[in-house]
Amino acid sequence: MGLGEERLLDESRCEHVAMARERAWLPRMRDGSIVNGTLAPHPFCACCGTVAVLGSDIGLPLGFYINVLSDIAREYDHGPSRAIPLTRAQRGLIVRGLSDIPCFMDPFGVSRSAQIELFVAAVRQVRPDIPRAAILESIQPCRA
Repeated sequence: MGLGEERLLDESRCEHVAMARERAWLPRMRDGSIVNGTLAPHPFCACCGTVAVLGSDIGLPLGFYINVLSDIAREYDHGPSRAIPLTRAQRGLIVRGLSDIPCFMDPFGVSRSAQIELFVAAVRQVRPDIPRAAILESIQPCRA
C-alpha cells in the first residue's frame, strides 16, 4: 500500500473537526456546477483537510443507494421491459464497489451529485446494458 492509499484510508476514518475560524475560499457549487463564478468560504477539517459540503447537496447514506438498486432490480425483474434481471450477486458487486470508495459514505466531504455520478458508474461497470437515464430516473423520485 502506497503513501497516497494510506492517506485515503486515514481520511475515510477521520471524525472531521471543522476549523472554527479558518475557511477555504472556493467556488459556489450547485448540483456539481459552479454558480455564477462566485466564491464562498467553506469550512474544512483540521485533521485531514477535507472541505465540507455546503447547502442542500449533502451526501446520502449508502442505504439510500441500496434502496435505489432494489427499485432498479424490481423494474428489470417485473417491469414492462422484461429485460435481463439484476441479480443479487450483481447488486452485491455494486454495493461492494461503492463501499470500497473511501469518500462515498462521508457526508462531510462528498456531495450528493458526486455520489450519484459514482453510483451510476458503479452500476454501469457491472451492468453496462442499463442506460444512464434509467438509473437517474430511479434516483429522481427520491431526490425531492
